[in-house]
Amino acid sequence: IKEDLAVLVLEVPNVRNVQNEMVIAGNASFASRTGDTFITGRVKGRLAQNKEVGTNHVKVVTENGTVFLMGIVSRAEGEAAAQTASTTSGVQRVVKVFEYLD
Repeated sequence: IKEDLAVLVLEVPNVRNVQNEMVIAGNASFASRTGDTFITGRVKGRLAQNKEVGTNHVKVVTENGTVFLMGIVSRAEGEAAAQTASTTSGVQRVVKVFEYLD
């Protein structure tokens, strides 16, 4: 199913790439969703303090302790954002889904 979905999405007009991080699992618990919300807030707060990252350039989404970083950034900005996220309390994994300017 996971691979079939990736192939299907690639057939959509203007889709250039698919970062297939899909996990087939049951519904997340309330505690897990709440924890993810707090992690997202902590990562966003730390990114706002990081002068190497334009906070308007990076979207942060957390699911089950995995932080997804998305946006259009320079490679240096993306690496700085990933480093900041990976050293944030509660983060288990960071997935970069960036489009790079350089």
